[in-house]
Order: sequence, then structure tokens, then C-alpha cells
Amino acid sequence: MWARMPWTLWRYIFLEVGRLVLISTAVLVTVIAFAATVKPLADGKLTAVDAIRFMGYAIPPMLAYALPFAAGFGATLAYHRLAQDNEVTACFAGGVSHLRVLAPAIGVGAVLAFALLELNAQIIPRFLTRMERLITKDVAQVMVRSLEQGEPAHLGNVEFYADTVSQLPPAGDGVDRILLTGVVAVQLDQDGQIEFDMTAERAWVLMFGAGLLPEDQRRDFRPDDTVVRVRFLNGYLYNHRTGAQNNTDLLTPPIAMPNAFQDDPKFLTSGGLRELRAEPERMNWIDDRRLDLARDLAASDTISALQDHIRDVRSASLDGPGGRSVRIQTSALVWERKQDRWRADPLEPDGLVEIELRTPGGSTERYGAGRAYLSAKLSTEQDPFAESSEGSLVFSLDLYDVTIRPGVQAGSIAATNDVPQMKFEGLTAPNDPFRALRRKSSADLIAEAKSLGDSANNKIVRAAERLQSDINKLGREITSKQHERLAMDLSCVVMVFTGALMALRLRAAMPLVVYLWSFFPALGTIILISSGQQTTHREGWIGLPILWAGVAGLAAFAAVVFLKLRKH
Repeated sequence: MWARMPWTLWRYIFLEVGRLVLISTAVLVTVIAFAATVKPLADGKLTAVDAIRFMGYAIPPMLAYALPFAAGFGATLAYHRLAQDNEVTACFAGGVSHLRVLAPAIGVGAVLAFALLELNAQIIPRFLTRMERLITKDVAQVMVRSLEQGEPAHLGNVEFYADTVSQLPPAGDGVDRILLTGVVAVQLDQDGQIEFDMTAERAWVLMFGAGLLPEDQRRDFRPDDTVVRVRFLNGYLYNHRTGAQNNTDLLTPPIAMPNAFQDDPKFLTSGGLRELRAEPERMNWIDDRRLDLARDLAASDTISALQDHIRDVRSASLDGPGGRSVRIQTSALVWERKQDRWRADPLEPDGLVEIELRTPGGSTERYGAGRAYLSAKLSTEQDPFAESSEGSLVFSLDLYDVTIRPGVQAGSIAATNDVPQMKFEGLTAPNDPFRALRRKSSADLIAEAKSLGDSANNKIVRAAERLQSDINKLGREITSKQHERLAMDLSCVVMVFTGALMALRLRAAMPLVVYLWSFFPALGTIILISSGQQTTHREGWIGLPILWAGVAGLAAFAAVVFLKLRKH
């Protein structure tokens, strides 16, 4: 049997198909890679030299889209030429079956499928990372150009303005340095209002890899993150919410530059997708939800401890910034769901909530409030210029209808002054449970939230549900990407086989006409794969039949053409 195998014919057709597939792929992928380079080049993120390197890095990722169509086109041209030159007719007359004539096309398709499988699994994600690094490498240059043109530079949720800007050569350890003078930095809230502003004579903007961070800070970043820190010299910080102001030199916490290549599962290797399913908090948007739940659990634990103390001594104490402390005389802390806060009830039904503020010098300020509320947040949410990026749980105490008490006697009803509202921020509990909770995985935090049962407030329930919903969404996306990659791999074999079949079936037609008969079914396959992937991402397993229907449909089309071809 093996002696009758047409090895010479197979080698000849295999090389012919491979040559045309290689040429078609090179042309198509170069065009697509150039199209991918145009936008970052036009946005000024790439220089002319870097644009050429960027195109080179973009070629492997673009192969995932170009290879199936280029393979089908190459097989169509190769078999069409063989058919028009009557070489295929000679093979049939010599007793070579249709399937054996098409075997080289199947072999080429199988080789390309395995190549595409390896590309999707390992190579493409690595080249996407190189593309991202090439762009982020010039973040410093983009910042310089923006500031020189009088436009703001954005780092996280902070905008920077400067009178002059100078980019210095990188330091020996690879740290990019920018010197700013006449600096203004502002943070806006969601409503566009200024929360903080910082002015400084000078500021150093330092950009470097996350590997240069201290060990205790490095764990909050990925190894490939580009990290930015800003050191303000002779600075003036003003808090627009509290009116607090401070003259100081400040070093901002590390800020990770946005990285779409790492925060999207489609840019991960196959192994990375499997690891992501086990550790969903690798995605920044999942980790944000996880920290929200950790914060709410920590706040609930802290409030529970305060309530135990209130039942014993009818008061609760919190530490304030600068060595100050706040003592609240209250009968209970009651959760208000709509306002997302805890209400402090007075000791007497018609009385006031008594507040004592003790300063490091030993003096005491006393206040009575008609209404008093505690709300919790993370220190990094409250102050973008905090010294640490790790964050801690802090409380804000809002007082309304405030009566300032005389300092000689606590609880005196004689008022020295009345103010409508006061606010104390940055209050912390003696034992902050957030530092331990933030180290727990998403699954552990969700389990802890469920263990609270009916005692969990609605905020914790909603945070746990949002986190679980996002994890489920991520799981569906991972599943859709895994099946999409496998379907694209198998589509290579089917597209090559279909192109060869149509070339033999329509030997008298023009090559491009022949290719259109295989191109449009192949295009429908890609559309169904993409639609099925998106449906799986949104709805779950119900989208997988749609995804695989594309490959199955093209295979069925090829089978019908093959049967007709063999019959005649």
C-alpha cells in the first residue's frame, strides 16, 4: 500500500501550495500590521523608527487573522494552476484518487493549524506585550509633548500642568526622568469638581519597571507594569473637601500605567488563561471589585467591634490624623442603606450626639450634633497623594446642626457657637482588619461574606454579588476565548481544503472567481466564530453551538463539494 503512495506528487503539490501560502500570508499580514501601526503613529506615541519595530512586533499577532484566509487563497491558486495545466487530470487518469490529490492541502492545513495553535498559545501574547512596551516606553515623550503644548498630562486620576518641562537621560537603573517647574496637579471627582490640588516649585516624574519597587510594594503590581511616581519639592497641598492645607515635599504612591494588553484575557497565553480562571483577581477590574468587598467587610467588622464597645461604655473611639483622637458618645450605630453610612444615635432620645476631639497637646474640644454619620472608604480613595499605595480603612464623621461646647465641662447645654456642619476625615480604628482582608482571594472574601448570612448589611451583599458576577463574566470570557482559538485553528484546515476543492471544481473559471466561492463561506465561518465567542461571553455555554457551527458549516460545505467532485 505504501509503495503505491504518490510521494513525488505529494511533495510537489505540498511545496507549491506552501510557496503560495507563504507569499499570500506575507503580503496580507504586512498590510494588516501596517494598518495596526497607523493609529499609534498618528497619535504621536511612536517615532518613525519605532513604527517600523512596532510593525515587526505586530506581524505575529496579525497572523491569527491573516493566516486562515491567506492559506485558503494560496491553496486555491496552487490547485487552480494544477487544474488548468491538466496536471490534476493526468493524476486522475493515472489512477490517483481525489482524496490523494487533495492530501497535500490537508497536510498544509494541519501544519498551519498547529502553527496557529502555538501562536495563539504562546507567541502572540508575548509579541503583544512587546508592542505595549514599545508604546509605554515613549510615555515620557508623550507627556513632554503634551506639557510643552500647554495641555495636561494624566497619571491615574490626577492631571498635571507645568510651566517648563525637561526630559533628562535615563538613570543607570533604567528610570526615565522628567523635571517639571511651576507645577500644578489636580484631582477631579466624578462630577468634575476639584477634590485636591497641589502646587510646587519643582517636581520629578520618575518612570520605571515594577521590578524596581521595594518588595512590600512590588506585590501590588505585575512584573511588566510601568510604574510612575512624582516627587513634589516645596509643595502646597490643599484639600477642597475639608479645607486642610499643608506645606510639604511629597512623593506620590506608585501608579501603574494603564495596560490594555494585560487587562484583557485575549492577550494572555493559554497557560495564562488557565491561571486566570484560578486567580481572577489578576484582572484589574476584578481586583477593584475584590478590594471593594474587602473594604466593606473590614468596615462591617470595625463597626461590629465599635458596637460591642458602645454596649459596654456607651461610646466609641477612633484615631485621627496627627495624633488626634475622636470619641463619640452614642447609644448605637445604625446602618442606613440608601445613604451608604452608619447613623450614630444619641444617648437620650431627644438629645445630641456628644463628640470629643482630643489633640496631642492634651487639649479637648467638645461638640454636640443633632445628627452624626460615619462612612468608610480607603485612604487611597480619599487622598491621591497618600504616602502608601496599599491603602487602609478610614472613616469620615459628618456632623450636622453642631453646637460647640465650652471646654470646661463635657455635656454642658450652654452653647458658645453653632455651625451647620462639621466633618472629620482620616479616622481609623485601632485594629484595621482591611490589611488582612485585602490579602485574601476573591473566593475567600465571597465565602466570608456568605458566612455572615442575615447579619451582612446590604452593601456587603451587593459587593459580593458584583464580584461574583464579574468573576462569572470573566469565566465566560475565558471559555469563549479558549474555544475561539481552537475553532480558528481547525478552520485553517477546512479553509485550505475548501479552497483546493473549489479550484478543482471550477477549473475553467478565473482564479479570483474561484477564490470568492471559498472566501464567502470562510468569511461566514469567521463571522459565526466571532458571534459565538461574543454570545458565549455574554450568555455562557449557549453560544458554543453558534461558535462551532461556523467550522461545522464550512466542513459540511466542503464535504458536499467533494462528493460532487468525486462523482464527476
